[in-house]
Amino acid sequence: MFDQWLANRDLSRKEDKDVEKNKKHAEQGHVLDGEHIDTCNCGAKAANKGKYLGEKTPHAATCPFGTWHRYTPEERASKAQAIYSRNAKSIRDIMNREQDAVLQKGLVQEQDLRNKQTRQRLGLKTNVIPIRRK
Repeated sequence: MFDQWLANRDLSRKEDKDVEKNKKHAEQGHVLDGEHIDTCNCGAKAANKGKYLGEKTPHAATCPFGTWHRYTPEERASKAQAIYSRNAKSIRDIMNREQDAVLQKGLVQEQDLRNKQTRQRLGLKTNVIPIRRK
């Protein structure tokens, strides 16, 4: 019985670790203004591999390497939608309610926008001290 208990204990610990691993996620920052182009279509990047600064050949004028591509409004909207769609449905619902409240009221204090449950759901501190208004 003791051996069986040990085997079950180890299994439950492994399951707990798997659950904890799935709960953690890495926050990623995304720039919505544009992106740095790192692709070379003139071949200079490959030719310059292993060469020193004075020996490198420059990129062609038509090569986009090292330039900044500014997103169009449509690209920005699609990137933002892709980022927001990664959130769980409950988080998206909270964010939509907050957006609606801001659109209706204009300037809104955070303590008026969220309650303890929504702060907890978003992973924020729940012991918020209200600001005194004069």
